[in-house]
Amino acid sequence: MKHLLGAAFVIAVVILIIIGLTAEEPPMADQGSDSASSQMEDTSS
Repeated sequence: MKHLLGAAFVIAVVILIIIGLTAEEPPMADQGSDSASSQMEDTSS
């Protein structure tokens, strides 16, 4: 079980790193964050 947890943790970290790297350059990622932030603003207000 520990091996599965370790593998899942490593995979999660890699995914987060990839998301962080891709969010900096492609405009699609920026649009996604913009729409998400606008939705957050709509729900808060």
